[in-house]
Amino acid sequence: MSRGPDAESPLQRRRWASPVLIPLLILVGTGLFALDFGPHWDEDNAWLKPLQRSFEIGAPLPGKYNYPTFGYWLTLLAAIPEVIWAKVQGVDVSEHVIATIYEQPFRLRMRAIFLLVSSLGVVWLYRLVLSWRGSRVEALLAASLLALSWEVSYHTRWVAPDGLLMQFGALTLMACVAAVHESGGRRWLWLAAVAAGLGCGSKYPGGLLLAPTLVAYGVVVLPDLRERRWISAAGLLAGLLVAFAAAFVVATPGSVFEYEEFRRDIDYERMHYGEGGHGVYTLEAGWPHLQRMLGYLGGQLLSPFDLVAWALAGLALLGLYAIARERVMLLVLVACFPVLYVAYMSTMIVGMMRNVLVISPFLALFAARGIAYLVEVARPRVLRGAVIGATAAILAGHAMYNAQAAERTRNRSLDRSLTELAAHIEDESGAVFALSPAVGEGLDRMNLLAGSGDTTSEGDPRATHLAILGMECGRAYETWVVGPIDLMTFGPREINFLYYPTAWSYDQRILVMPMETARLVGLAE
Repeated sequence: MSRGPDAESPLQRRRWASPVLIPLLILVGTGLFALDFGPHWDEDNAWLKPLQRSFEIGAPLPGKYNYPTFGYWLTLLAAIPEVIWAKVQGVDVSEHVIATIYEQPFRLRMRAIFLLVSSLGVVWLYRLVLSWRGSRVEALLAASLLALSWEVSYHTRWVAPDGLLMQFGALTLMACVAAVHESGGRRWLWLAAVAAGLGCGSKYPGGLLLAPTLVAYGVVVLPDLRERRWISAAGLLAGLLVAFAAAFVVATPGSVFEYEEFRRDIDYERMHYGEGGHGVYTLEAGWPHLQRMLGYLGGQLLSPFDLVAWALAGLALLGLYAIARERVMLLVLVACFPVLYVAYMSTMIVGMMRNVLVISPFLALFAARGIAYLVEVARPRVLRGAVIGATAAILAGHAMYNAQAAERTRNRSLDRSLTELAAHIEDESGAVFALSPAVGEGLDRMNLLAGSGDTTSEGDPRATHLAILGMECGRAYETWVVGPIDLMTFGPREINFLYYPTAWSYDQRILVMPMETARLVGLAE
């Protein structure tokens, strides 16, 4: 069995991480370039107001626990330059920090910190595969599938707990796999327990990361039980559980020191996710929610191109088969968390897809194993070359898409959206586009499509498509269909609008859809 980095020379060991810098720099570079994507719904209430409260009372506790507080510590970290500046200038620290945290420079600094921490998941995934397979190529492939995912890219820019949980998920699994495949397995188990606890301290359902930790414990410790080392095994298990709980408390000390506020907010979130719902993101628990998650995981998470996404999902299933052929317990180790997590989330009625971002390192791992297995068994050699070539083309396409999405997010304007819409209308011969008032006025202002017979006003029965500015949709978002509907958008690409129809760039985003879809979402009769 391959021992990964343990079998390499000291020089090779020092250079183990160098290949992963390529996808990592693409993820971080495009993320930093597109940090200014507009407002985000969570930033003020979930993070900035608790930070303000901390400086007002002079104690580093947020008083708000709808999310655990690992992310809160990162917002506090973002305030350090302001604290230092205030002390150097001799002004009141609290007043200065409170006056600056709602300004754009502070928001961008906070987003950058979340981006950098979340991006560590790429490093952990690379190290995981290298430890397990002993192949830099397969490790780089898995890391690239994760880093070049557009869904991962834009989610990691958010000041939200999901990217943080994603990287702790990758770190936990890395430690579990290392415990099984490398020397000093019991030491790796301690890291897995701590990482799982910090994952729970980032987003409460992350507590399910304890499952692979316990599976790895069983794989490592079972041989000792045959030698009747029961006391040592029980002591290790108890220690791992204590390490998990301690890591959670360190991440969220309010669970102890502000217990009443902690319990209040936990009770609220139970009601919110279990009974109350969240507007357009409310789903029926059970199969409808599970179906939505599986559609997103298979059809969106690893690629913005539908056919490619489903192909990679199929390769992920092949990867699971390859893992099972190698060792069934290894399959249980790497698959138990995704299965338990998705099953648990499907019991809720809130179906916001960022909740399953933590599955992305696992899905990238499975897809990379499937591609590598396909290359291993492919005959003749030309088929093997085709698989390698197609994989390289997919990764290159993802990198280009992310770069373009970042550029469109940073350099966004309504005029650009209108120009792209005009080109689309001219290319769609035979279609008749009903233009909303704002879109029609914008095209007239820019002298686009002058005299074209392909456009008309809203309400014309001849119209086959509707083009409408996002801000004109009014309250239609309250009954929007979330998911893969027949819809195109022109404008900034800072979010997957199909899954986040309550996104923020209403003033620059133009929606184009067939009239059937317009009627489905309440924009036409």
